[in-house]
Amino acid sequence: MAGLELHHPDPWPKQDQAHNRLMDAGFLKLMSSLLCSGAEWRTKTDFEPHLTRLVQLLPDFPFEILGRRRDLKGEGAPWPEDILTNYQRKSYEDNVPVQAIWLRRR
Repeated sequence: MAGLELHHPDPWPKQDQAHNRLMDAGFLKLMSSLLCSGAEWRTKTDFEPHLTRLVQLLPDFPFEILGRRRDLKGEGAPWPEDILTNYQRKSYEDNVPVQAIWLRRR
């Protein structure tokens, strides 16, 4: 794949649901095999544990961080030409920060 845009994956917020979360080593392994060298991966979420876990796992995978934002409403996206999703708009209305990370496959 030449790139991936992942917007607001299901948070599975309860601790007993955490095993269902997408941001785990298995998903990074899959993305490592599917994304070609130089491919970009952009993710937005209002569920902070997703990005925290992703950043913790990155040293074991062939990705580099191109940019990261902890509050898209105040800082803007780390990549050019962002789109406003419905989930993002709702998060802004509820005063919930939306975070983003921009990665490149090495």
